Amino acid sequence: EIPEKKTGSLGHDAILEQRDGPAGLIRARSRWESAGGKIICTDETSVRIHRTAAGTFLDFEIAVKASHGAITLGDTEEGAMAVRVNEAIRVTHGKNKDKRPGAGHIVNASGDRDISAWGKRAPWCDYSGPLPGGRVIGVAIFDHPKNPSHPTWWHVRDYGLFAANPFGKHDFEKLKDQPNAGDVKVPAGGELVLRYRILFHRGDEKTARIAEHYRDYVAEK
Repeated sequence: EIPEKKTGSLGHDAILEQRDGPAGLIRARSRWESAGGKIICTDETSVRIHRTAAGTFLDFEIAVKASHGAITLGDTEEGAMAVRVNEAIRVTHGKNKDKRPGAGHIVNASGDRDISAWGKRAPWCDYSGPLPGGRVIGVAIFDHPKNPSHPTWWHVRDYGLFAANPFGKHDFEKLKDQPNAGDVKVPAGGELVLRYRILFHRGDEKTARIAEHYRDYVAEK
């Protein structure tokens, strides 16, 4: 017996394009459904993947389409473009009484570090640390200047959650009396386009020249 859905879900509809070569690309269409199976909207997402001496780059372009009527992307600190980093490189390890310092670090474009980076706005943020053998690796997320609320807020935690979130104004700015301050409305037939680059790299943000790579990213578009 299939259990009743209690939350909405994303359903894959079709692969629209795919190619390999020096830069791989996949573009797909998905539908956003309510718990009852009603289609709320659709999206077309493309991911371009390429590798250089600097690391592996993933370029995301996500077009959320109000194909079934007007939509509101609501204010919440949760969600948007996110990764969960390897346990080894986190700022802390364990939970509650077992929580202990790790060797990883978070840093954003403004120089905010570790837990101080949570809720701050910046065009990029990086999370890096050493693997058990000592080799330092990291991941950076770049917020495109055309994204809503750029420079975005960062929902980034010492336990490995790492998210760029343009919708969480109420939480990040502590606007208790404005729970919908970060809502983004898309009229029927319209679309919201979000663009991000994720870079998997060696070394910390300075060794990997993250600020320089962000400037290159902006110059490309």
